[in-house]
Amino acid sequence: MQLNKLIAMRDGHRCLISRELERFDSTELTTSEYERLLHMIVEEAEEVRTLNDKIVNHNDIEDLSSELVEGKSYSFDLE
Repeated sequence: MQLNKLIAMRDGHRCLISRELERFDSTELTTSEYERLLHMIVEEAEEVRTLNDKIVNHNDIEDLSSELVEGKSYSFDLE
């Protein structure tokens, strides 16, 4: 898969996670809705980690150290 496509996919998953995290601030969610939302965020975070690994191991990557720092930094922030 092309590197640009992997990066775009990762960015899309990150946007989705950000949007769902904003919903956590809502006081109108039930406990089951919070649990469902948390489950979705965890699944998306796993997909981001998988894409990060694919990006870092891609043959065409030019700035590996920058990509590693960005990927790990995002994962740490998310945790």
